[in-house]
Amino acid sequence: MKKIVITISVVAQFSLVANGQEIKKRTTNLNPFRTEEFHVLKSDKKVKHGPYRITTNHNKVLVEEGFYKLGKKDSLWKRTQDGHIHKIGYYKDDLMHGTWITYGNIYDEKPFLRDSGTYAMGNKTGIWKYNNLDGKPELIYNYDNKEVIFQKQDTLEHLIVVGKDTLVTTLENSPVYLDGGDQFYYTLTTNLRFPNSVFEKTKGIKTKYYISFYVSENGEMEEIRSLGRENADLTQLAIIALEATRKSKWLPGRYQGKSVRTQVIIPFEFTNKGILPR
Repeated sequence: MKKIVITISVVAQFSLVANGQEIKKRTTNLNPFRTEEFHVLKSDKKVKHGPYRITTNHNKVLVEEGFYKLGKKDSLWKRTQDGHIHKIGYYKDDLMHGTWITYGNIYDEKPFLRDSGTYAMGNKTGIWKYNNLDGKPELIYNYDNKEVIFQKQDTLEHLIVVGKDTLVTTLENSPVYLDGGDQFYYTLTTNLRFPNSVFEKTKGIKTKYYISFYVSENGEMEEIRSLGRENADLTQLAIIALEATRKSKWLPGRYQGKSVRTQVIIPFEFTNKGILPR
């Protein structure tokens, strides 16, 4: 990690000299827990230019670090979780450009590689590798020719729609979230909200709750609904979280060599401490 820090420093100093800009340091409190440190042009205080950091207020642990060039993210950026690097890669003109690596959520202080690949001006390009929560390969995908190079197989049976027929069967390839399963659940978790008002209205429900949707032949998420006992409040919370995952598409399930409409079921656990996909 020392080499990465040195690289950031060198790039930042070079950019400041090259642009000949006078800058001024600013510090703001983003919220009660985090502080933002950045630089702005003396000639235009709305334009960020220079080193940028977000740290925790309590113990000054780094949350995010990078560099702005005339108001746009540039050069190497990194984000951390619990003091460990979570995501690291390059920006150009405010767009991801170059190599990016993501490490899985850290619970036992043993980071695992979650995904790695290359961006070209904000778009994924070339071969990307995705690992599951065990750090084992889940998906290897070529974004240039939209080819699945490797996909972890499962033996679960799925409900699929073939023409006018509905079948329950195993698939040659199950539906898979194109940014990896870990990213799917990470997006769900960070977008789940459980207000006290909803908790008070749902004290008597079962803790396990199931939401289903279909992945179409084109990889679109369709027909989101609850399974079993209906509860409008909980259904809406889960749907809002699932909608946030639309930033990435799905690879559809395949049956007898063809893409098919496939049902996916996500179990949620509702508690007074929040909601977690299970």
